Amino acid sequence: ASPALSRDRSFSDPIEPASLRLPDADFVAVASALGAGPDEVVIFVTTFQRAVPTRAHLLLLTDDVEALEEKLKETGIDLQRLTFHRVDAAEPWSALPTNDVRLYHVYTVLHGIQAKVIQVSEVEGIAFQANPFVWASAQPPGVHLFADNTLVGEAKTWPALAMCFGTEADHLQSKPT
Repeated sequence: ASPALSRDRSFSDPIEPASLRLPDADFVAVASALGAGPDEVVIFVTTFQRAVPTRAHLLLLTDDVEALEEKLKETGIDLQRLTFHRVDAAEPWSALPTNDVRLYHVYTVLHGIQAKVIQVSEVEGIAFQANPFVWASAQPPGVHLFADNTLVGEAKTWPALAMCFGTEADHLQSKPT
């Protein structure tokens, strides 16, 4: 049996809105860059900024703010449309699967975001071809999931979606992604 984590090494409380220091924006994308390489982050941020209008803002969760900020500056990315948020990837997080760590850190910041539409994404393997907020703005309020050609209930992210949103997400379970 593994020992219980002490309170100072266990889950943190959700982030307060003021501590995120986000500018006012109608649309906010929260992207986890934990475990992603710097080139993947550049592709994600560059395509996001090309596809999405200036009234949208990107909150990038990472454990290495300085390295990513330097890399993004070198490529000419507009850092005014981007906020870095340092997250902990050390113990106990390093013992967990990366996807679980990403979801937990996204959960902690969601309470601190006030926007009309919030998009949650991983950075790895994502390049924006169009503005996702155009589609999302036309949808009824609620939870929407994008994944690779499967039913939402069969997507690898379904357990986390169901855990986070409970019965609010049930209507999505049999829909195609």
